[in-house]
Amino acid sequence: AEYMGKGLVFCSAFLRCRTIMSRSALVFVLSAFIFVHGAHAAILPGAAPNDAPRVKSSFERILNLAAQLTAGWPLAQHSNNAGESGLLAYSLPSDPTLVNLDITKAAVLKYYKSGAYDQDLDNVFASASSYIRSIKVTNATTVVFDVDDTILSSFDEFLSWQFGFLPKEWDAWVESKQGKLIPQTFAFYNLLLQLNINVVFLTGRPQSNYQATVENLHAEGVHTWREIITRGAEDVGKTAAVYKSAKRTELVNRGYDIVACVGDQWSDVSGPFTGLRVKVPNYIYSLA
Repeated sequence: AEYMGKGLVFCSAFLRCRTIMSRSALVFVLSAFIFVHGAHAAILPGAAPNDAPRVKSSFERILNLAAQLTAGWPLAQHSNNAGESGLLAYSLPSDPTLVNLDITKAAVLKYYKSGAYDQDLDNVFASASSYIRSIKVTNATTVVFDVDDTILSSFDEFLSWQFGFLPKEWDAWVESKQGKLIPQTFAFYNLLLQLNINVVFLTGRPQSNYQATVENLHAEGVHTWREIITRGAEDVGKTAAVYKSAKRTELVNRGYDIVACVGDQWSDVSGPFTGLRVKVPNYIYSLA
């Protein structure tokens, strides 16, 4: 009875933290608990001859209960708190990576508003600037930039959509030229100009957004570049990684020496001819 009581208390305690423990960890710990107490009862000097089978039987019941828990079966649990029923029934998600959407949105908002985002940008561009200052610059030396959420921020727009994505509204926002300059990227851009390094903007925006992109960049103080490359009809349907890899290859074939790529997506900085991959943080959306 003593061991059974300890086991139930132990199981109840682990139920309270089951959201942060894996199923395998729960089973492992409970199994270890069973083994230790079973062995204890079996080998203690002076133990009654029938102690070990009785303890084993009791803890087999606990193990069965643990198996139900880890399979997501409902459980009735006693509570001493006044006003609570003491009963709880719920299931673990089949995908352990699932996180409540409201909690995720709150975490993303805090990241961007707390200063953590700016600190990460500072760190990224401190490393990139150190590298750029160390290289030998020629007339062909070039850095390729993405546009959205790399040099122009769409954070306020996504916040107004509660971090959703509305394609028609996105196009209207691009045409409204309301992207806001990201200061850390702009500082890095200015460093490149001081070092006589070419700048090319390679964006996933379609050709129809070309003029709005130029005007938005000008409005935010970005006036100098060699090229702005947008998606043409031949690029429709390509993933960002495939499209941008092909465009960088074309740039190199035309004589550019790409020493770095700057982007908020991994697809901006993957594939051939990236040079230094300067990945700036984006926890709002992801593009393949």
